[in-house]
Amino acid sequence: MKKLKYLLLTFLILSFLRCKEQPELSTSLKVETYVNQLKTNSFDSSAIPAFTKEDIPALLAHRYDVQPIKNFPVNPISSYYLEECTLGNYILWTIESIRLRSLKGEELIQGFPSANPVLQSKNDTATPLPLDETAQLAAAEAYYDWWMENRTRELEDFHASNPLEGTVYSWF
Repeated sequence: MKKLKYLLLTFLILSFLRCKEQPELSTSLKVETYVNQLKTNSFDSSAIPAFTKEDIPALLAHRYDVQPIKNFPVNPISSYYLEECTLGNYILWTIESIRLRSLKGEELIQGFPSANPVLQSKNDTATPLPLDETAQLAAAEAYYDWWMENRTRELEDFHASNPLEGTVYSWF
């Protein structure tokens, strides 16, 4: 009986979130403004901006930044509390949002590509690695290589290609 109540409550919460009007994803925000607002903990949207393929090079310039940030949009369906993550990880997650919005469109809730902007080992999917510089470095290199290999193509021609495919990491 307890299980049934839990499932019903989960269903109601998810239904509410799906029915709730999603905030409009900003398309006018510049990458440098976004990065500066994340760095100063002044970003005030509840969604990831709707950046495009053209913004990926500017975003990639920040992939190695290990500055911890504390004020950033989080996926409303995640039950994991994330107090902080590195700016570089969040930027890579933003690039993942661009890729998956192109691939899945409206299926993404508020543009979030996964539950959280942290990496996890594919061998240990229960443990997030929010401030792991080794994981961030591997992901940064994987996203850069993915971009360099595909930058001259239309996003629709390579959005199904997962940048983390050849690594031991995935998004949590």
